Amino acid sequence: MFIGVSSGLSWIAWCCNVPVILISGFTAPWNEFYTPYRVINEQVCHGCWNDTRCEFVHEDFLWCPRKTNEDEKFECSKMISSKMVITQIKKIITM
Repeated sequence: MFIGVSSGLSWIAWCCNVPVILISGFTAPWNEFYTPYRVINEQVCHGCWNDTRCEFVHEDFLWCPRKTNEDEKFECSKMISSKMVITQIKKIITM
């Protein structure tokens, strides 16, 4: 299995028929390949990368287009728990 975010490594693993646990938050589910092991928390802000209303600021590495409050910034990633990932790992292990 491979555990990763929306990156080239995840795509390579998927192309090699390796089960991919895709940790997702800033992208919409349709942005990547299908995997039954996607980890996303849709109860919080998510998918800004695919929202054409959000302007990407290339020079700002701490860019969060929808949230400016420090406690809320990057909640799309921060609200994905280790338990959510472990649940997907267990699905693959028991296959």
